Amino acid sequence: MRLKNLKTQSASQRPLNIVLGPSVIRAVVIQDTPKLTSLARGTGVFSHEELVCLKEDLEAFHEGLYGEDEEADRIIALEQNGEVVGFAHYGRLVITDRTWMLHWIAVGQVHQSQGVGRLLMEAVESDVAAQNGRLILIETASNEAYMATRNFYVRRGYALAAVIEDYYCDGDHKCVYAKHLDRAKTY
Repeated sequence: MRLKNLKTQSASQRPLNIVLGPSVIRAVVIQDTPKLTSLARGTGVFSHEELVCLKEDLEAFHEGLYGEDEEADRIIALEQNGEVVGFAHYGRLVITDRTWMLHWIAVGQVHQSQGVGRLLMEAVESDVAAQNGRLILIETASNEAYMATRNFYVRRGYALAAVIEDYYCDGDHKCVYAKHLDRAKTY
């Protein structure tokens, strides 16, 4: 099932529930933190430092440090049969004109290549569009472990907009992908 022009609730109107057949996309709750960090760890892609950062991001989110209004960051989870199988964290870059950033997206290893990432990205893009967002940016690494991730972004209509060489370490570059929602085809 594809999402089109989805009207999601603002951060101040949580909880968010989007029912997609056997799947539900909802706002995360603090009790999800161990599951989300475990899910991310289980992908085998994220480094120890990234997992520490994810846990800190989740804690900051639940403490309200990312805001409480329409401009607040959002973290959504996709559940199938009551089990969280993926999540996405995104937010508006407030010093820009309607630019948003996807900070995190992860799908449990056993649920990859089953449309979970696509559903999460559609929910993110629909929410950003509903908030009048015009551009979504995604930063990722150039190393081999992120090849499938970069290909996923390209398949979703994101274009490589910038590369910062040796950003993460020698030979591992930061790749910035961008998608202009006002220029993108609708799904």
